[in-house]
Amino acid sequence: SLADFELLQVIGQGAFGKVRMIEHRSTKQRYALKYISKAECIDRQGEQNILRERDILESLAGHPHIPTLHYSFQDAHTLYLVMELKAGSDLRQHIQRHRQGFPEATVRLWIAEVACALHYMHSAHQVMHRDVKPDNILMDCDGHVSLGDFNAAVKVAENVGGVTGTTSYMAPELLMRTNYSYPVDWWSLGIVLYECVYGRRPYRRQDHGGCRERLKMAITNEPLVFPSDNSVSVDCIALMRGLLCTDPDRRLGYERLRKHAFFSGLDWTAVEQRRAKPGLVPDSKHVRLNTRQQRRPCRMLS
Repeated sequence: SLADFELLQVIGQGAFGKVRMIEHRSTKQRYALKYISKAECIDRQGEQNILRERDILESLAGHPHIPTLHYSFQDAHTLYLVMELKAGSDLRQHIQRHRQGFPEATVRLWIAEVACALHYMHSAHQVMHRDVKPDNILMDCDGHVSLGDFNAAVKVAENVGGVTGTTSYMAPELLMRTNYSYPVDWWSLGIVLYECVYGRRPYRRQDHGGCRERLKMAITNEPLVFPSDNSVSVDCIALMRGLLCTDPDRRLGYERLRKHAFFSGLDWTAVEQRRAKPGLVPDSKHVRLNTRQQRRPCRMLS
């Protein structure tokens, strides 16, 4: 129960409540506690999503690039998920601090680690994430990343074709409400790659008068445009084109991604075992108190 933990600072905001750092009173182990308001959950008809998230996280336990669910419990008003703590902030915060984008060597490992998580979900558990974005890519204190927040995740066999996720990261087939499957996650990963490299998304609501419908039309109909930046390699652009292919049957997936020239020389076994050296390591002396109020410093590794 909640009495087993000491409540520390708030470190984020979830869909239905806060995310707080906690410490187990007996073991002194620290975790991330996700609060889920039952009343808000019911008001937003999210009960099944929360129960499905809990079950999916339980089934995915143990993968090095997916945060482990350690405990789940409830009281009269709140559901609690006690997760493995990733104290290096989320990728959104790092992108906001580096508006000019990151070196390709740094981004390469992030994309590879998330790709490993997606492959495991897809192949071993038939789970689509459906909300891959920087906010849901969590960094630990060593600079490795994991794919978190499974509120929109669903088993492929249970998927009824609903539209869910964050519009700027949604694949065209998802927005058009056609049948879709695992390739929607690879499209979203392509958007994350583009954003990490260029410091901005290729499709943004502010570029379309703040109108979501116009943004959806741009994603489904407008060609992909790359900023004029001579520092971005041909291989990196080719990988983005492969992931952001509007035809899901031709879009890159895990096996073709692994063999892509952008990842030439990368030791995938080391990636899967978290032994590859990250290009960015957060400053472990500072922990963000709130997503919008304090940003964590970090240092780049040469």
